[in-house]
Amino acid sequence: MYRAITASVVGDGAATSFWSDRWLPIGRLAEQFPLLFSHASTADVSVASVLGDRIEHCLVPRLTTGAREELAALRDVLRDVQLSAAADRRTSPLSGEDCGMRAGPIYRLSMQATGADQCDFAKFVWRNRAPPRVQFFAWLLARQRLNCRANLRAKNLLEDAAYEICGVEDEDFQHLILSCPFAKQAWQALGMNTAHGDVLKLWALPRPTSIPSKHYDSFVLLICWNIWKHRNDVIFNSLPPSHDSGTPAEVKPVIGAIDRRGKTTLCVMPGVLCSPICKR
Repeated sequence: MYRAITASVVGDGAATSFWSDRWLPIGRLAEQFPLLFSHASTADVSVASVLGDRIEHCLVPRLTTGAREELAALRDVLRDVQLSAAADRRTSPLSGEDCGMRAGPIYRLSMQATGADQCDFAKFVWRNRAPPRVQFFAWLLARQRLNCRANLRAKNLLEDAAYEICGVEDEDFQHLILSCPFAKQAWQALGMNTAHGDVLKLWALPRPTSIPSKHYDSFVLLICWNIWKHRNDVIFNSLPPSHDSGTPAEVKPVIGAIDRRGKTTLCVMPGVLCSPICKR
């Protein structure tokens, strides 16, 4: 996989595979000269070794007619190759300016290669100023992989999926984040209407004019995160449902993270689970 997405700029040839790496414009030699490659005494040989010892020393003694023809063509290709004292260098269209590999481009390329559907929520989840743990939570939420009670019942781990905070409906993602009366009150306290919202399209929730658009995605994710955290406190720590229980302590670390990464910050508003982003 690594060699499939990289090419080598040859210097001294010591770190480049003669047969397997893409170091010539024609591509990998193992693919361009398959008959000759089948007669190679070893497939793991460097460019420096082949050019220093001559190509014939890296082949078995007896060649087929087809292999000899490919050998003649390969000699023509290698005639103008000159090594230098510089070290070999790897390049890739998927690497950054520092030549380091990036997971994002590789992931997108593999998704395209497998014909996977485009991810609607990728930009919403990952391209914002929320802390990494909140982004990962958002990814699990968008993929519907959080351990809400409806999911646990589907896995035969629970018999009852009723939401413990309100007891009105089953605890699925739509109800937990948007439809529950408790969640609705939290959103409304921040000036947002979630009546027609879809938990799988949170980025489409109408933005109040009081909230800057630049960090709106972060704002929405932080509200969802605090609803989820409060839900866990109610279930696992036996705290009573409340819109102002422990809010400052939970949100302040998030505020600091955003303040260090950007020029805006969050302001804590007493009495609600989260607060709007405002400019200083």
